Amino acid sequence: MIRQVGEVYRIEGAVTYETVAALLAEGLARFQGPRTTVDFSEVGAVDSAALSLMLEWTRQLEGQGRSIAFTNLGASLTSLSGLYGIAGLIPIAAQ
Repeated sequence: MIRQVGEVYRIEGAVTYETVAALLAEGLARFQGPRTTVDFSEVGAVDSAALSLMLEWTRQLEGQGRSIAFTNLGASLTSLSGLYGIAGLIPIAAQ
């Protein structure tokens, strides 16, 4: 589930293979404005599907001339992005 808190979209719950398709569609339907910030601080379980989700949101929004950045990725996502060698492809919000 994605909840909007001010100008930030907060993902809540698991971001795994089982949830990623619904999150992708929900995000694309809900994200508004020229710049989107997505907060992962309320995410529980993650797997590599979370990385695919982040990359696809980035691709879709940039294709529309918009930008996206992610915050509060946590140790698991940070580790996975490094393991797969894609850390530089994921836009991180300044904190």
